[in-house]
Amino acid sequence: MVSSAFTAILKSGREEFNAQYALAKKQFPALEAESFSNFLRSTLDPLVVRVHSTNPEAAVAVAQAGYEVGLELVAQRLVGAQARHPWIQQLWDEVLPGAEQHVTAAPREVIGA
Repeated sequence: MVSSAFTAILKSGREEFNAQYALAKKQFPALEAESFSNFLRSTLDPLVVRVHSTNPEAAVAVAQAGYEVGLELVAQRLVGAQARHPWIQQLWDEVLPGAEQHVTAAPREVIGA
């Protein structure tokens, strides 16, 4: 289950998030909804919650950037339970939360890096 903050963001951008997922599924037919859902719940949600606690307005941009980048990484099996390279998942879990100020200031650039 994801936090109420992240749930609200997902609901408000449902159409765009669904379109991104559909496009990724076409590009990466092996993309599994369960794997991506697990990534959202266990990896992106804690980051969104952390940012939301100090800067609720920035949490939307962080969620959007994290969803977009995470979707591609899960589809390519670079993060998540089926990750081919566990160090990328470690970066999401350990480095991004510690770089909250940078993530908040430039979500697409920092998360994408």
